[in-house]
Amino acid sequence: GGPAVIYLCTPLRNGLTLGSQDKKASTRALYRKVFRGGPGAGWIGGAAPAVVACPQFLALGPVYHFLNAQIRDALRGSP
Repeated sequence: GGPAVIYLCTPLRNGLTLGSQDKKASTRALYRKVFRGGPGAGWIGGAAPAVVACPQFLALGPVYHFLNAQIRDALRGSP
């Protein structure tokens, strides 16, 4: 999950970007453009979003559980 999924979705994101600029292109044509430079070309630009996703991925679970417990306790105490 987390950063790995963000990185894994990079070719899709790149294809969507190209598709927003060329509305007549087919899905196959867009993916050909994405991977034009070889198999690794589809993941160009994926490292930066994956790195940024790391703190979010690591903090989201603990913050959720902390806030969930706090809110649950606050609601139990209210009349």
